[in-house]
Amino acid sequence: EREKYKSLSKVSMASRSLTSSDEKLRAEVKRLHGELEKCHKSWEKKFAILQQSMFALKEESYLRQTLQKQASQIHVATVSYSNDLPPGLLPRRASSNVTKPL
Repeated sequence: EREKYKSLSKVSMASRSLTSSDEKLRAEVKRLHGELEKCHKSWEKKFAILQQSMFALKEESYLRQTLQKQASQIHVATVSYSNDLPPGLLPRRASSNVTKPL
């Protein structure tokens, strides 16, 4: 009986140490899972900020190009004046000498 009792107490001690070890491991897993979630949220925020910055840079680049095109078009633009006629009247073309066939 004594040996039986000793073997039972050894098994009991081993199971207690396993449960305490399991509890420690579960606590460690829970802590690491929390850290992982925190890192994931931080990464998502950083990515969103970078994406907003990229869109802002694209928009600024588009505006700069548009303004430069407008400036170059204004620089090249010419103004031509026609004869001073009342509004609505178009200047007549000079009639050319039309030759009739014989």
